[in-house]
Order: sequence, then C-alpha cells, then structure tokens
Amino acid sequence: GGGAAVRAVLLALGDAPGSANLGEASLRQHRSNERNVFGEEPLDGMQPAYHVAPRVNWLNDPNGCELSDGQYRVAYQHNPTGPKWGDISWGVATSRDLVTWHRQPTILTTPRPEYETLGAWSGNVLDEEFLVYSCARALSGRGKTTDLCLADRHTGERYAHNPVLRAPEFARGDWRDPCPFHFGGKTYLLIGSTNERNEAVVVAVERRSRVEFAHVETPFFQLSSELIDDDYPRMFECPDVVQLSDEVYGLKLSVGPPKGYDVLIVGTVSDDSGAPVFKPFPLLKNKPESDVRCADLTPVKGQKALGKVVTLDCGGAYAAQSIKVLPASDQQQNYFFGWSSDQKGLAYNGALTLPRVLTLDSKKTLRYTFAPELAKLRSGESVDGHDDGDDDCALDLPRAWGNRFEVEWVVKVKYSTNHDEDEQAEPTRLRIRDTDNHVQLEASLDFTNRHKRLIAYLSTGRCQMRAVVSEYDDADDLLTVRLFADGSLFEWDLHDGLSACATRSYGHRKATLATLAVETPSSDAGVRCHSLRAWRIGGGASSSSSSPSSESS
Repeated sequence: GGGAAVRAVLLALGDAPGSANLGEASLRQHRSNERNVFGEEPLDGMQPAYHVAPRVNWLNDPNGCELSDGQYRVAYQHNPTGPKWGDISWGVATSRDLVTWHRQPTILTTPRPEYETLGAWSGNVLDEEFLVYSCARALSGRGKTTDLCLADRHTGERYAHNPVLRAPEFARGDWRDPCPFHFGGKTYLLIGSTNERNEAVVVAVERRSRVEFAHVETPFFQLSSELIDDDYPRMFECPDVVQLSDEVYGLKLSVGPPKGYDVLIVGTVSDDSGAPVFKPFPLLKNKPESDVRCADLTPVKGQKALGKVVTLDCGGAYAAQSIKVLPASDQQQNYFFGWSSDQKGLAYNGALTLPRVLTLDSKKTLRYTFAPELAKLRSGESVDGHDDGDDDCALDLPRAWGNRFEVEWVVKVKYSTNHDEDEQAEPTRLRIRDTDNHVQLEASLDFTNRHKRLIAYLSTGRCQMRAVVSEYDDADDLLTVRLFADGSLFEWDLHDGLSACATRSYGHRKATLATLAVETPSSDAGVRCHSLRAWRIGGGASSSSSSPSSESS
C-alpha cells in the first residue's frame, strides 16, 4: 500500500554490485527483435519483458486483481510521472491467458479530490460494480490518514460520496489495503492496521449495503499482548485470505520494516463472537522444521504464537495479492501476483512477479508454484543438456535468446540409511556463464538429513531457499529446480513450489548469457544431474503486437 512511502524499498540485488546508473550504455544493448508481453520493444536488456510492468516510471503493489468473463485484469500502484514513489495512481493491464497483455488507461490519477491528496493507495476489486481502495490525505500540520473509498470497476471513476468510511481513531494513520472476504453470507473488508498499543492487527469492516460500511469491533486477527515481544511487527500490510480446503484458510500478510516479506498463516475462521475471527493452526510438534521455506529467515519472532507460518518468497517479492473471481463464488483460483522492485537510476522501476498458484496438496503441504499458463511463453523446442562424462550436465544458450529463458534442472538424490544425521556434502553448483566464459550467476544446491528427512538448500544471491524433499528412505529422489530469467529479474522454484524466490541481478548487463553447466563434486556419490533443459521465452514479437495499446506509461 502506501507503506512503500515510509519503508525502505527492497532492491533485492542478488549477486549484483552496488547500485549503478545503467544509462545509455544499457539502452544500446536491447535487441531489436525482442518484444515484451505488450508487444513493445524493451528499453534495454535488463528491463523485464514478460512480466507485467509499465513501460516507464514507478510500480509497486498489485491491486484489483480479478478474473471475470474469461478476462484477467491486474492493476498496480503506479506513478505516471516518474520512476520513484509518488503521485500514486493505478496502472491497469488485461489478458485472456496470463501471457499476452494489453495496457489500459491509468485510473485514480490527477486531478485529486481533497480526501485523496496523497494518492490512491492499495485496494482490491469489491464486486462487479466497485473497486475499493485506501484514499490517503495529509492532515493539517503533520501526519496522514487513510480512509475507505470506492471507484467504478469499469471506468475507474471515483464514487461521488467518497470516503464511504473514515479510519478509526486508534489507527494513527495506519489503516489500509482493504481486501474483500465473504463469510457467513456477509461481505467484509479485511484491513491492515496498528492498534492502540502500536501492535500489528487485521481488522474487519462489514458491508451493510451497496455503499454502507461499518467498523467491526472484534479484530479478525491479532495476538494476545503477552505473546508479543519488542521485535513483533507494528503493521501488517496488504492482508489477503484464500480458502485452501473446505474449512482451511490461508491468511497472507505483508510484514514491513525493516525487512519486507510475505507470510501465509494457515488456520480456520469462526464467527462465534458474531464476527469472523481467524484462528491459526498450531505448529506440528513432530515436524517443527517442515514449514521453514527460507534458510536465512524466520518469518517473525512470534512464529510459535502465530502457529503454522510459511514465508511465500525468500527474496524481494512483496505485497502479493490473489486474483478474485467475479462474480464471487467458491471457485477461487488462488493465483497470486507480487511486486519486485528495481535498481535506481533507470527510466523504469518495478515489475509484477510471474503469477504463482497456492495449493494445499493431499499431504497437507503448501505449494506455491508457477502458474501452468506460463508454459505458453516458451518459444520453440527445448535445448537439452548433454552429459559431459562426469554425470554432470551442460548446455549452450543460443545467442539470439539474449537474457530471457526458462530452465528446468532435475537432480537425482540418494542418501542411504547408513548416513549420519545432519550429513552435508560439498554443494552441487549450477553456473551460468557469458560468451567470455565468466560466471554471471551461480546457484549452489546442498542436501542434509535432519530428523529422518531429506532437506534441500538452494542458495543464489539473496535467495536462501529450503525444502523438505522427502521422508528418509533408501530410494532415489528426483528434485526439480525451475528458473525464469528475464533481464535483471530471476524467479526460482524449488521442488514444485516448496520454496520460491524472486531476486534481481545486474552483473550481466554488459554481457550475453551463453552456457549453463551443472558441476557435481566427485566426492558426493549421492547427487547426480538427471536432466537439464532450457527454453527461449518470447522469441520476438508477441501476438499482442498487432493489438492497440491504450497508453505507453
């Protein structure tokens, strides 16, 4: 939401050197045959081409994500006047397949009414008629407040009688990012807030009629004060709720300063008190490590009190929002978009991540996988890796692919029962080299046996990923690592959604990525490269290039 104005922007530079202005040198690097998902030529080789983003200027949180009559519409926080936070409006894009996109006019922009002097901050689609968002305004003297406002879903025109509900007195300026939640035959809005004790909570607003809303006294989610320590978050941004099974819900929260990340808490919802209340499931005592998805990150200090918590992304993706199906029904998709910020000094800053799907599998394991529709991005047949004679794999990336491709790396792992607990060998490495044979990106893959489970660790730049692969046995396990590379943006998936990470890297901005090689240490007989494949992404002008684009920003 508007929290981007008050928290440090996450650059997620991965293995990149410090911030540098890419300038004209980078602009000259683009390949004239490249087209992005909007049918436009990327400004340079580092600008993501198959991610949703404005052509120029600023992007942050995804907003108003919906699927209606077979069409996806995604909005996002957007500054149409420059590549930094400010003058926040909503950029809009539409698609029929999550692959080919079309720009639509920017909405909720200037001129601004008096109740929205600081911008149209994050929100959602409410129903077939309205968008709902946080309208932010400056207070006389110092400070700000955010109220609840509506806009026409089709045109973006502001509701004539905004705001429809003022922020409660306890909110102290932090009460924002409304998300609709349908429960018990009623519609509520869940809002991230800070309570009177300066503690993070999620509160609810009840929709009484078409444009009438009322505060709900009972919080939707909070911890008891005795469970909160000094490191507990003071604000939950961008709350979202998805239904994972008949009675199981996932509450997604974006935890802000000093290090922003998205967490999902699994639990149930009851209305015993007359209002919906989220109750987390307790941690499983026999599997305390099974939900730790990021090797370097404990979601919050109050994790034991919060219960079953999963970090959705181990890198720089933030403020994820689910796609709402219209009209509202039980047939949710549980698709999410997140936000990845960019390096400073460019004409553009920010992109939405690739869509991911959140599911609860038959073993009650949460998976956060790339949307299956992304297979349509592949251009032509795959290039398959060859065995180099040492059970490793390698392949050459055609020069025409540039820095935009998908990789699937499958590793065969076998740890016998005679291995000691916590055994760890020298890591296997995936190295991506340029045409001068310089390593531009490296990922290391380690395995340990802990509590009779095989655990994988994937480390690359800012990404420190972790996944419990299987129960401990003598059988071979196949572990899959997937990577989407798109200019500076790299998105990883470890073992079919057991860990996810989006990160940035700029070290190859003056290079062309040319080879992929898997290097397995000879000392470890338990790990072998099973297969390595890559696909070109995009491959020139997309089918959207013949479609009119409503605007260039």
